[in-house]
Amino acid sequence: MGGRWYGDLEPNGDSGRGADWTTTGAILARINFGLVVAAGRVPGASLAEWTEAKALESLPRDTQVDGVIRAILGGEASSDTRKVLESGVNPMASDSTSAATKLTAFENMVGLALGAPEFQRR
Repeated sequence: MGGRWYGDLEPNGDSGRGADWTTTGAILARINFGLVVAAGRVPGASLAEWTEAKALESLPRDTQVDGVIRAILGGEASSDTRKVLESGVNPMASDSTSAATKLTAFENMVGLALGAPEFQRR
């Protein structure tokens, strides 16, 4: 997860502050994992099993974003996360030829939500 081994010597452990444990590589790994899950490439994890997915897929983009935020992020998302989900653009991607280009727009949105800081804190 990017944490420092034995980084805090106090008995209460890691500080919980993002700056103490998160790195660009860790964020990218989380987003990529979310995209792999959304693509159905993780055994036992499939959007086909998520009952809300079928209903959300056919709705307008802004309604999909609201539904994904409600279902995956517990109803709360920062304005930055909302913008990422609305645009469907991975903020950590270096080019447009990533694996995400093989996903539907909805799968991509779900993958980005799974990689969002709000999901990681849940």
